[in-house]
Amino acid sequence: MSRVKILPDEVVNQIAAGEVVERPASVVKELLENALDAGARSVKVIVKGAGVKLIRVEDDGEGMNREDLLLALERHSTSKLEKASDLERVTTFGFRGEALPSIAAVSEMEITTRRSDELGGLRVTLSGGVIRELAETGSPTGTVVEVKRLFFNTPPRRKFLKSPPTESGHIFRETAARALAYPETAFLLREEDRDVFSLPAEAGLAERLAGLRGGEAAASFLPVSARSGGLAVSGLVSPPEVSVGYRGHLYLFVNRRPVTDRVIFSAVMKAFSVRLSRGRYPSGAVFVEAEPGLVDFNVHPAKKEVKFSRPTKVHDLVKEAVETALRGAPPARPFYPLSSLDGTPAVREPAPLSPAQSELELPDSGDRPSRPLAPTDRILGQLRGSYLVVETVEGVLIVDQHAAHERILYEEFRRGLLDAPPDKQALLNPIAIELDPVDAPELAARIPLLRSLGIELEPFGRNTFTVTALPAFLGTRVRREIVADFLAGLGEWGGGGPEPREGAVKSLACREAVKARQNLSAPAGAALWERLRRCEDPSICPHGRPVALKLGWEEIERRFGRR
Repeated sequence: MSRVKILPDEVVNQIAAGEVVERPASVVKELLENALDAGARSVKVIVKGAGVKLIRVEDDGEGMNREDLLLALERHSTSKLEKASDLERVTTFGFRGEALPSIAAVSEMEITTRRSDELGGLRVTLSGGVIRELAETGSPTGTVVEVKRLFFNTPPRRKFLKSPPTESGHIFRETAARALAYPETAFLLREEDRDVFSLPAEAGLAERLAGLRGGEAAASFLPVSARSGGLAVSGLVSPPEVSVGYRGHLYLFVNRRPVTDRVIFSAVMKAFSVRLSRGRYPSGAVFVEAEPGLVDFNVHPAKKEVKFSRPTKVHDLVKEAVETALRGAPPARPFYPLSSLDGTPAVREPAPLSPAQSELELPDSGDRPSRPLAPTDRILGQLRGSYLVVETVEGVLIVDQHAAHERILYEEFRRGLLDAPPDKQALLNPIAIELDPVDAPELAARIPLLRSLGIELEPFGRNTFTVTALPAFLGTRVRREIVADFLAGLGEWGGGGPEPREGAVKSLACREAVKARQNLSAPAGAALWERLRRCEDPSICPHGRPVALKLGWEEIERRFGRR
């Protein structure tokens, strides 16, 4: 008996669906792209149960007649391609028929559609990819697709979905990405009867970013522009001081298609270079326009990745465009000055330590006995504005000033936040924190955890919170960016894995530590070294990087031939 068999159509369709429909956000992505390809000027996305219970996408684009509707539900149907060579010059997202059969195979689906030249519309209902009913109905011009009970017939797929806030976050980003690419189209995203955002048709990217991120934040973004041959780069990026702790706020596009591309991302990050500390990312939107023959979108089932015929040229053009936008922008600075909580730290070109320099003090916390520098310890200077050179009885140490200060602050913050319930200090002037619509629900869910860190905050409007009390020892350090970093560090805490507050303390220490390329005065360098020597573990930073490199006297003498 033969062991090789032809799979039933039902199984084939579910396998094909697995390549396209990874999670509810995949459904939203495909339906949005269909709507935009149909020329929609208004799109509404309505979600319930993080997309598992319901995803409804309404558009006012070109609808379908009976023949197109039935063909769109067949696998491998399209109106965009006729021959293999057409794959090399794809200029659309796809077609109704590319994704609809895959989505229908793992859900209960209903499609209502009408073309402008038809008197009536059509409604078709499917379950598990099988048509149950097809009937005429009244409807406005356009198409409405309802997807219910996603993965009802593939329980393992539903089992591996993330938490509802995470799945909702993916839906937000897929919708926001298309809204950024098509500012001329109105977008509405509604979840559980709450409007996450409602964006009217806008004139351009700046207005659309303001609608998604808030006018104040978007106003600081820098324009990006460059052109060479068949390539063009445009967009907006945040200045270094408005960096974030999560790379997902930087949207990348190729020919208006959202992508995950290492070439473009690497170019943007290299342009920022030393302007950002480790673990910080810019936000914004960067668009690459390439002639169809220069880019291949058919390297990923969901077309999330692209392949350029000239990747080096794309990389260099993006890097040049972002560098030009950043020209004159200062490096990101700490959110509180190291000499006081009200001034601004000096940022200069690298130079040796000198008593004549303007002092940038590193104040001692005062909660541990002070030990003076060992008699044989001597601060020799500072290298490239980033490393302290220290002479000790054992040899010469090169100390990473950021890693050292991070270790100091981590241990101080940990004692203040985790070893005992922190003393809280009410704020006379509460701090208003406005988050984007995807982070706000996650922060709301983690208010009890933040309270255990001594941070009292409460909702104040749809996406705004007010901080009313802070741990007493923090003073006025906490700002919007730090709370957002806490959120990113907490991740999907659900009772397993590492203690989430530990990640929050690491995030705070990293943000508040003195940065590379920041000059220290001689007293500041000595204070940093003295406080490092008092740490419980001065050898590594909280993230596991070495704090110092040692060159022993014996090794030095051996290299000079004295041994």
